[in-house]
Amino acid sequence: MIIKLDNLKKKFYENDGYLTTAEIIEVGYKKWWIQNLIDEGVIERVKRGLYKLCDDKYFQLDEEIDIIKMIPMGVFCLSSALSFHELTTYTPYEHEIAIDRRYKVTVPEYPPIKVYYYDTKYYKLGIQEVLEDGYVIRVYNMEKTLCDCLRYRNKLSNDIIVEAFKEYMKRKDKNLTLLMEYAKECRVSKIIKIYMEVLIWQKIYQHQ
Repeated sequence: MIIKLDNLKKKFYENDGYLTTAEIIEVGYKKWWIQNLIDEGVIERVKRGLYKLCDDKYFQLDEEIDIIKMIPMGVFCLSSALSFHELTTYTPYEHEIAIDRRYKVTVPEYPPIKVYYYDTKYYKLGIQEVLEDGYVIRVYNMEKTLCDCLRYRNKLSNDIIVEAFKEYMKRKDKNLTLLMEYAKECRVSKIIKIYMEVLIWQKIYQHQ
């Protein structure tokens, strides 16, 4: 059993800390023994059919890593993307993920995940890939995120959106040209100009 457990851990290491039920069975474990591995604290069930090794190297990984393993095609969006880019002080109580509406996904009870099904053209626009702890996380860039917030402004507090635009305008890495290009693609050009004009007038008023 020790040899088998060593082989199991080796298999987990080869797959960046995650294995499916089928991959665990390939090592030599029966399906019914998986629950014993969970009870003994060897592995953790991430979702149905997906497990993570309870090892210091992997056990402390952020929930975002679990989510990209559960939903490989998912892209962090809206409040989650604002938080990622440090454009908000609001802490989302659930992870917000965008999925191409041509596909459907099943989410686990934990961690809490809110799925938004985007039309393909909006889904593909503005995806940024970021390396975190050796894993690639897909998140919409700042400009696309702001446009998405306006597209889904009935789902977000206006205070969150206003704060995001204020923080964005302070950023040295902002790209206003790209922002307006995305605004046109996302059909929020008019509303985004209103937000920008209000912020500009507020800034002028504050310096008077």
